[in-house]
Amino acid sequence: MIESGPGQPEQPTPERTSRDSEDLARWKEHLDELPDLRLAKVMRLRRALASGSYDEEQALNRMLGRIENDLGVLCRGDADLEC
Repeated sequence: MIESGPGQPEQPTPERTSRDSEDLARWKEHLDELPDLRLAKVMRLRRALASGSYDEEQALNRMLGRIENDLGVLCRGDADLEC
């Protein structure tokens, strides 16, 4: 039998496991609410904007294409959606 003491992890119990699961679920919920930022992408965009090399028209066309694709997927998957 393993005893817990100073420097030893607390032995899992059903109550402890349940509490830990609830804590993890709450933290996951908080993380899911955070915006999806990719630091490298943000820094790349900042450099492009600062240097004047950011092509707004190309970026807008790319975003519109993605939106159009997403809407097409939604329309094919939802018979109640008017497309």
